Amino acid sequence: MNLLIPGAAPAPTPDEQTFSALELALRGPDKEQAGLRAVAAIQALEQRVRQRCAQGLPPDEFDQARRVLDACTAAQETLIMLRTPNAPGSIPEV
Repeated sequence: MNLLIPGAAPAPTPDEQTFSALELALRGPDKEQAGLRAVAAIQALEQRVRQRCAQGLPPDEFDQARRVLDACTAAQETLIMLRTPNAPGSIPEV
């Protein structure tokens, strides 16, 4: 797991880098489509969770649903940032 820690960190060596399938897709030749598919999947999850919330949930499940919705928002913002050239944190072209 890669942790996000503020400040400059030494770049990992190729041997230290392990990428998920999504990370590899976002760096690949079809990165735009990969980003769009990922956002669509997150939006679908978000919609399902919102529907469950609208139907009524016990307090503990509602709290968990809120955390999932927060994670969906963060993931979408991250994917948008990664697709924006020259944005802080965007994936550099290699």
